[in-house]
Amino acid sequence: MPAGSRHGGGGGVPPDALMRKEGFRHMNSHRFRIGQQLNLSLGPVHPGKFVTCQVVKLLPVRDGLPPEYQVRNCGEDFDRRASEGDLASLNTDAGAPLG
Repeated sequence: MPAGSRHGGGGGVPPDALMRKEGFRHMNSHRFRIGQQLNLSLGPVHPGKFVTCQVVKLLPVRDGLPPEYQVRNCGEDFDRRASEGDLASLNTDAGAPLG
């Protein structure tokens, strides 16, 4: 098996170099982890309002953009994409979760 072929056929290019070439950073640049419960901001429509959600997946980070997450609100049957700037740890004073 040629070097790099198990990483999407990078033609011998190390995976780290391939990720940099594609415009992605390492996944460890995410501040939050899978399974962590967080406050998700409801944005400019409801400033200062938050809902509790859980991180389902760490999404690839693109250069120049904040890390993104796939999250799920406990009361919903679907996942959302959330930017790291819209999330806060439950133990911060970022806002009270909506009930």
